[in-house]
Amino acid sequence: MKDEATLAYIHLFAVLANLQGLCDKDETSRALLPKKPVVLTFSIFKGPKLTLKFDANGCTQLTENQGCDIYLLFRSPAHFNQMMASKANPIIVKGFTKIGFLTKQFNALTQRLGYFLNPKPAQFDDPEFLRINTELTLFTAINAAVQIANHDKVISQTVKALDNGNIALNVKDGPAMTLTIHNSKLAVVSGLPDSFRAKMEFNGIDAAHRLLQGLTDSFSAIATEELTLSGFIPMLDGLDKLLFRANYYLK
Repeated sequence: MKDEATLAYIHLFAVLANLQGLCDKDETSRALLPKKPVVLTFSIFKGPKLTLKFDANGCTQLTENQGCDIYLLFRSPAHFNQMMASKANPIIVKGFTKIGFLTKQFNALTQRLGYFLNPKPAQFDDPEFLRINTELTLFTAINAAVQIANHDKVISQTVKALDNGNIALNVKDGPAMTLTIHNSKLAVVSGLPDSFRAKMEFNGIDAAHRLLQGLTDSFSAIATEELTLSGFIPMLDGLDKLLFRANYYLK
């Protein structure tokens, strides 16, 4: 059974936060951005909060308490998850005069994100679509794994077994991330670390695409050198379990 709170964290920081990457990578999405900045906050009562700034340069995640133009409140994680499933509406606390941004540009951006994250097989015939889909899917998967590690009690024993240190995640000629582990808490940042205890590297976008779409498995990918694992392998085994759990939440 999916934990509503964990799912809300995933929706916030692995799905909606991916609008940053979407606006960076997709020309159609950039054309939807407002000319004047709009700051939008999603806030779950006694829970997490996400603030995104949209302007002509793209979408940026802001730290908390930086102010906003539109403030959307949700009574509970379940209420927020229902909104993400188009089964409920938020409580608009601030920003009634900017409802047009929500119903037009923001709605179009989220639909565009869904276009890339929920593809049809024929769409992968377009190399540019494949690239954007793979980069966005990787962001969602890794950030979902982080939220699961930090909030899902079902996986707590796996997280406690993870040693402190960095895991480097790299796609040749593609995105790179660093997964940090400290006292059973996980975080992810863009770019490769100066030092790491374990590393997972894909031999290009096509290799990452095949594994993320289930067209191959990790053992086959390793055998064909599409995927290379190095360093302290038990840390990568723990990450694999988190990614398996993420797949369950994201279905």
